[in-house]
Amino acid sequence: MDETWIHHHTPESKQQSEQWTEAGCSAPKKTRSVPSAGKVMASVFWYAEGILFIDYLEKGNTITPEYYSNLLTTLDKKIREKRPGLQKKKIIFYQDNVPTHKGVLAMGKIRDLH
Repeated sequence: MDETWIHHHTPESKQQSEQWTEAGCSAPKKTRSVPSAGKVMASVFWYAEGILFIDYLEKGNTITPEYYSNLLTTLDKKIREKRPGLQKKKIIFYQDNVPTHKGVLAMGKIRDLH
């Protein structure tokens, strides 16, 4: 599991925005893109064969212990859907040391979900 900011705007480098034109023709006009279009927090849960699910945090919200606990419940459901054979096996769950991840509520939820 990891969290990352995803920007709504990905600026191009000068080389990436180059275009071929015919001799004597000018390059097409490009509109100016605005880098402040916004960003969203994505929490990505994956396993060896691919992504289990991605959660996009609504604008203006933060990841609270309650929100993270609900994410873990959703993760459990997705594991049951996509990997039903894992219910009988021990799962190693790796997360970083963000206070929300290692708090009492999150650790209690992980313990409850086995």
